[in-house]
Amino acid sequence: MSIIVQKYGGTSVGSVERMRHVADLIIAERNAGHQVVVVASAMAGATNQLVKSAQQFNNAVGTPAYDFVVSTGENVSCGMLALALAEKDVHAMPMAGWQVPIRTNELHSKARIIDIDPTYLHQVLQNGIVPIITGFQGMGSDQRLTTLGRGGSDTSAVAIAAALRAIRCDIYTDIDGMYTADPRVVAKAQFISEVPYTVAYHMAELGAKVIHPRAVECCMQANIPLRILSSFGSDKFTTLINQPAEPRISGIAHTHNNVLYKVQTHDPETGGDILDRLNGLDIPFDMMLRNDTSLQFCGESADDEVIKDVLASYKLVVSREVCAKISAVGAVSTQYFEQILQQFKAQNIHVVCCWSDDVRVSVLVSMDQMEQAVNILHAIFFNF
Repeated sequence: MSIIVQKYGGTSVGSVERMRHVADLIIAERNAGHQVVVVASAMAGATNQLVKSAQQFNNAVGTPAYDFVVSTGENVSCGMLALALAEKDVHAMPMAGWQVPIRTNELHSKARIIDIDPTYLHQVLQNGIVPIITGFQGMGSDQRLTTLGRGGSDTSAVAIAAALRAIRCDIYTDIDGMYTADPRVVAKAQFISEVPYTVAYHMAELGAKVIHPRAVECCMQANIPLRILSSFGSDKFTTLINQPAEPRISGIAHTHNNVLYKVQTHDPETGGDILDRLNGLDIPFDMMLRNDTSLQFCGESADDEVIKDVLASYKLVVSREVCAKISAVGAVSTQYFEQILQQFKAQNIHVVCCWSDDVRVSVLVSMDQMEQAVNILHAIFFNF
């Protein structure tokens, strides 16, 4: 019997009634003749509250104890989903990541999946039981619980689908797929029914929140069919496909609360050493410019404290500015730069920094101009 992995996000399991609805979706897939494995996020808002509580302690982030705290929301949602299915006479088993087991490295709060042994899951499925697995969790070689970072439940689901050789992985969220921009920000955003893996990866990496980039990366490696769909009744969905991207701009992505760092390094070796340390800590950075006496890069606000600690150890002059990053994703032409900057200037959008490479054009703007800038950029490429 074929296996389908379903992942449900925090809004999909945000209340008892929504969990009952999710139970119906699981049952419908079973009735269609499939074995179903479920991966669940914490209920909407639960992880934020746990993070807020844990961060009241100094130097908490990145420790085993921190991961132990922030991972508990998934335990609750999986247990409650099992209760919702039991209410409908379906035998389900809530499982923590370590019970699967999902093995990771020991980089707490940003762990990477190394291996998943599907043997036990196959046994559970053969007994007619629905496994309901905590997303976002794993276990290091030291037997300690690890977490995969925010959005890690998507990665959990795709990695489990790959290990089980599932015929498909379905990511259920509060949006019915991918659009040319976030429809909550751009009213004229256009629905996209099929997206090449590479486009989905870059869109996700640059801010599209419907799926995590590591999950798309895993999809590409395992060639797993994946759908992004709404758990709230829409018939539409986006399918990720293994096809080359068309030579055009495919979508507009944005992130808020980025930080632009400008560092007076005085010599080229110091700049390289700083970047090596950030890489060693698995701290992502972007839009990097470097010369003999200075270094500039854009980081995520979630990593700001760690980045500030690294920079402080060099006792250098550092300036930092909180910005929003807006990106046009796809095949890039040099003419786009001029067109974007002209439109932004005409609309009094102040560009803090701009950047382009083979797959995108990105601009940094002030937070209060983010939505206006996203709409302008979308209009340039999609409002014909």
